Amino acid sequence: MIATTMVTAAVCSVSLAGEPEVFSDAGYEADRAAAIEQDRLHLVYATASWCPPCRRMKTTTWVDESVESWVGQHGIVTALDVDEFPQIAGDLGGLSMPTMILFEAGEELGRTVGYQSAADLVAWMEAGRKSELPLPVMDQLRLATDLYYDDRVDESFEQLLDLWERTRWADETFDDVRHGFMAAHIGFVVEAHAPAHQAFSDIRDRDQAALERGEVSWRTLADWIALNGALGDEERTMEWVERIASRENSRSTLDRFSVPIRMQATEVGHWNALAIMIDDPAGHARRELAGRAEMIDRWNTEFESEGKPELVLPGNQLDHPVMMGTTIDEAVIAALHADDEGVREQELIAALEELSPHSQAWRVTFLVAADRCGRLQERHVDWIERYSLRESFPGEVPNVDGTGD
Repeated sequence: MIATTMVTAAVCSVSLAGEPEVFSDAGYEADRAAAIEQDRLHLVYATASWCPPCRRMKTTTWVDESVESWVGQHGIVTALDVDEFPQIAGDLGGLSMPTMILFEAGEELGRTVGYQSAADLVAWMEAGRKSELPLPVMDQLRLATDLYYDDRVDESFEQLLDLWERTRWADETFDDVRHGFMAAHIGFVVEAHAPAHQAFSDIRDRDQAALERGEVSWRTLADWIALNGALGDEERTMEWVERIASRENSRSTLDRFSVPIRMQATEVGHWNALAIMIDDPAGHARRELAGRAEMIDRWNTEFESEGKPELVLPGNQLDHPVMMGTTIDEAVIAALHADDEGVREQELIAALEELSPHSQAWRVTFLVAADRCGRLQERHVDWIERYSLRESFPGEVPNVDGTGD
């Protein structure tokens, strides 16, 4: 009898369908409308059958009396299986499982990702009910940006510091913003505000210490690389690249962080690191030129559909040095700094001759890049006269022979 009572108590919060009773079965749209009509909060629980922390929450958090009590007083919960309702999940933005999104009157108050205990979930929902949740990430990032441009740098720093720490283990779909625009804005603030520089240096050093202890994660490594760039410490990244480059399994790691590493190498003129990152300059140039050509075609297709003339402006075509310069200069520099007796340089030149047989714009780009990185050779300068580059591209050829523009 006692055993029977205990079993009954353990399952009393689970419906006959196997779902916690706290979940509404009316569906997303009906729950949304009911929450607005009844002036209740609407909690969307994004889940999936294959998600272990989701399954754990169903047997712990969602059957806890404190959660049931809070929802009974203040909310409606929609359990949204993202595989069954991909359109709704897409409309809600990139979701990791599980994600809880809290709405009031149809407007998002905030979201939290990952397993939540009953106590943590109730505290988070209660903060939302009292309007005490932090701003949504993008709103807070915009606020930090506005404060900086209003010369309120100390307040911008406070917002950025809070945002960096609270999104540290957030949904990975935010990583591009975190390590891109957000890190760039941190760079502006730390340059203008000594306390900000110290605080973010401390965070970067914390990440470095964790990595050195063997507590390696992609997220921590990405943070460390991004903060090196924001703090103007790109050389730390370059030293790491050169240190691991000879390791047998380093290629996949370097490729994973190729974009920020290449940007930092270019920023500080660490051309050997760029050569490590681009180990196949000819292939890199082919891919970049194909991508740029596709982009130009897409632009002009859109303009044609809108009844606009084809976009023909200086530098927007692939036979112009300006466009070439933003497309293949990395490949040129990498080829010139490869320690291979010029093999990769010749492979790149052969590829460019094949890809652009009717234009010499790539040679102008080659000259500019070689001059920039200090690897200009007489054989490159000879192109100026041999291919009449000054006549074909006035104003674009660098003054490398004492007679130019």
